[in-house]
Amino acid sequence: MLEVTDGGLRGGGRRRRVLHGESAARVRRTIPDYDTLFDPIRAARQAEDGNQIGDPARAARALLTVLDADKPPVHLVLGTDALNPIEQGRQRLSDDIAAWADLSASTSHPIDP
Repeated sequence: MLEVTDGGLRGGGRRRRVLHGESAARVRRTIPDYDTLFDPIRAARQAEDGNQIGDPARAARALLTVLDADKPPVHLVLGTDALNPIEQGRQRLSDDIAAWADLSASTSHPIDP
């Protein structure tokens, strides 16, 4: 997701090789007790490197479209890997609000006619 802030744009991942070259430099591990926890995480990140679903060229074209828009969005979600969980979360939020609306409303002072 990209968010327009006072400091510019914030966003998610695009396909790139971030675990190669200087960015691949690793700090020497000093706590072997944590390897059983972190080794699967490291392996998953290594496998994902360069295989992210986001296409940088398509993201750039989308940003150019937004820049040309008369009313650009404050929030811009790029990629299904970002869009799907956000939509699912918003649906769960809407479902919870609807299911508990009566209880929520019952906490306000009565409005005098």
